Amino acid sequence: MVYVGIDWGSDQHQIAVVDEHGEELKNFAIPHQAEGIETLLNLALELAPDKSGICFAIETSQHVLVDVLLEAGYPVYPINPKQSERARENYSVAGAKSDKSDALVLARFLKNDHGCLRPFKPSSESARELRLLTRDRQTLVAFRTQLVNQLISCLKAYYPRALELFSEPDSKIFLAFLREFPMPEDARKVTLARFTIFLKRNSYPGMAKAGMIHEKLHQPQLPVEPFVIKAKSKLMASLVVQLSSLNDQLKQYDQSITELFEQHPDSDIFRSLPGSGGSTIPRLLAEMGDCRENFPDATALQCQAGTAPVTKASGHSHYVQFRYACNKHLRDAVHNLSFASLKQCLWAREYYKRKMRQGKRHAAALRMLGNIWLKIIHSMWSNHTLYDEKLFLASRAKHSLLTHSLT
Repeated sequence: MVYVGIDWGSDQHQIAVVDEHGEELKNFAIPHQAEGIETLLNLALELAPDKSGICFAIETSQHVLVDVLLEAGYPVYPINPKQSERARENYSVAGAKSDKSDALVLARFLKNDHGCLRPFKPSSESARELRLLTRDRQTLVAFRTQLVNQLISCLKAYYPRALELFSEPDSKIFLAFLREFPMPEDARKVTLARFTIFLKRNSYPGMAKAGMIHEKLHQPQLPVEPFVIKAKSKLMASLVVQLSSLNDQLKQYDQSITELFEQHPDSDIFRSLPGSGGSTIPRLLAEMGDCRENFPDATALQCQAGTAPVTKASGHSHYVQFRYACNKHLRDAVHNLSFASLKQCLWAREYYKRKMRQGKRHAAALRMLGNIWLKIIHSMWSNHTLYDEKLFLASRAKHSLLTHSLT
């Protein structure tokens, strides 16, 4: 058996090969180009023509190199960076580090712990595409939040009255208002009739508030020097253009995510969950994927989502702490699902309230609720069944979950 460790990089990858005794056979670099990857594949065929006598270790599961190796039929073991960092201490007490040594550590770690590791099994293309879309959407949402905060700060500097008119500073009507009336003086001059026409033109649903909003426009605000208004209005115009464009892009993302989610064979399973509106449920499917082998039991899924606590016991010491090492995207999706279920699921709301009465914080109570949801979801996901609250409550009563698993 031959073990290959790959220390991947943006420009090149370091490759280390060891035999079944841990002896180093090769250690070289390949460029992150087609010819470099071809070199690696040719080496793999040379070392193991039948592909059964070779396996690869790499500190990621999301890389084109991983995709190439999986497509070629080779087993790939994604190694947690913390695991490889601890393994490095076995070979270098002084903490020396280089690409060559890192690749060698991965190869030897794979050789020594091969039986305890699980090879990466990729989800279907549609599930992986959905994961990319949902993660990119979250990145854009975070960018929008930054722009909104900048817009609020800008308006506070020269146009604070505008922030009192509409509830959402990134809403279509608010951005349209800033384009139409970029200066405080523009807003003070507008008549009620013209302002009403503006609201109707932009399909504002709260037309009954038109008079009240118009009255606010004419209320005095703190005096601002003209040069400040002139300078900040330019920044405001730039931010409005970016936010308007970003909102349009997010709508396109939502449409693509919805279409891809609806086409997925597991969509009915996830859609049956309470609080399935919005982007939470597609994100949950995307992060879990559709390869059942990756989560053989509910505990594996709970650990991946960070809802399962970490228990540490030694001698008389025993304590439980938050699980930091996890899939942060999955943890966020489970958190949102737990929060949404409070409004639509009686048992979830009762459980949350009980944990709050016990002194748990809001986030901890939701995390504990999410741990239960993941156990339910894993059962649904494994057996290809829909969520049935009556069935769950009956099962909980039968096995006394109320006094054991849910306490």
